[in-house]
Amino acid sequence: MKGGRARLIHIDARVKEHIMSLPAIRNRQAVYHLAEVTSLYGETTSPKLLPQIIDSLENMTQVEQERLYVLLKREGIRGFLARLGIAELHA
Repeated sequence: MKGGRARLIHIDARVKEHIMSLPAIRNRQAVYHLAEVTSLYGETTSPKLLPQIIDSLENMTQVEQERLYVLLKREGIRGFLARLGIAELHA
């Protein structure tokens, strides 16, 4: 410290626990978790299937694309596949 005394602060388990309980630290940690690389969902897409999916999406109207976006956001991939009747059944 300029013009003051240097201080040594010992951080033990109680101090770490208190710091981690602060909302600012918890929220900052959550951002790091979101930045992790996502893993692939299920098996990889067949190279023949991907162009068909892209073509179908491009042929949709803007309103249809927006509705699909909202549906996927709300239901997720599993919910979307279940609505189509093509979801895999996990025992």
